[in-house]
Amino acid sequence: MLFLGTSRTYYNHMPEMVRKLADSAGADHKYQITMRALPGASLKILWEDTEVQRLLDEEQWNDVIILGDGPAHVSDVKLADFKLYGRRLIRKAQRRGAKPALIVNWNYGPEQAARIRKAMAGGPGVAVLCKEAEQ
Repeated sequence: MLFLGTSRTYYNHMPEMVRKLADSAGADHKYQITMRALPGASLKILWEDTEVQRLLDEEQWNDVIILGDGPAHVSDVKLADFKLYGRRLIRKAQRRGAKPALIVNWNYGPEQAARIRKAMAGGPGVAVLCKEAEQ
């Protein structure tokens, strides 16, 4: 399993949380988890990172978890970049047989959450997780 993301990924020990959850659920195998997380990284920065490219090109992953940068959706320009580089990361992961999941790690109102889901919809086998803010 590969995690690609921002400082929220490593400060919150997300890979470790996933491993503990799997172990506590009695998973029949031990997850091998690798993380590439850069502080404040947009999906464009992740896409352009040589280590991310190496990991996607040279390693075999069952799952690739992509954590999108939170404020990427506040303008049409930023949303367009999020969509372009998110899709590039997703497609590259899929070409090697991985199941990608894109997680948007900020709370949004229903209208903005719907906008994010719509922008990233349409890819077969891609989960887009975006939590709406509680009213």
